Amino acid sequence: MQRPADAADGSAAAAGGSAGSSGSGGSASKPSKPPGRAGPLTQLRLARYASKGKKLWERYREVAELGDQHEVYLRLSEFLGSFRSTIKEVRANSRDGGVTLDRMFGDCGEIVHALLDYVDRELGASTSAAASSSRSMSLVELIPEALRAAELILSDERYVAAIKDSAATIGRVLSMLERLQSREARLAAVDLLSRLGSSAEGRRQIGRLQGFAKLLRL
Repeated sequence: MQRPADAADGSAAAAGGSAGSSGSGGSASKPSKPPGRAGPLTQLRLARYASKGKKLWERYREVAELGDQHEVYLRLSEFLGSFRSTIKEVRANSRDGGVTLDRMFGDCGEIVHALLDYVDRELGASTSAAASSSRSMSLVELIPEALRAAELILSDERYVAAIKDSAATIGRVLSMLERLQSREARLAAVDLLSRLGSSAEGRRQIGRLQGFAKLLRL
């Protein structure tokens, strides 16, 4: 027969055990949430990025061939800065790779060709005796940036497939490579050429245009 004190002690222990069991059970039923990613790419944020990117590109296209070099410099500089920061943000926070550049900026194949058009125009204009200060600044800053942006687009297989085997595009880049003055711009052009020559056909085109010999002469 159990003494009253012992019975009380047993009841307290049982109650404590029940409380502990309930506490651990409650804890188990409510696991802590895993830490979320920094700056998740919500649909709203993606929509804002896309709206801004397309708007800045359209603003540049409005003046691209009008001859106002100062305005061209300002608008292209703004687009390239936004392009670089947006790509960095998207790639850092998008794990599934479902966010395409076309979604953010529109037709990126068209952007590649337009950027090469810009570099071609600037290199052609730089041969004249009187180059404006904005054009001189463009040669130092925006030509490498434009080539880097084109190379960044072609780093995605979804965009390189339609362009990399183009003899005309490869020829344009090789022609630029011979006229570029700064080391940074030449490195950017070499990287772009490497993207264009990532297939067997692309390499054949580079060889046919004596591109490898030109690279060796640099």
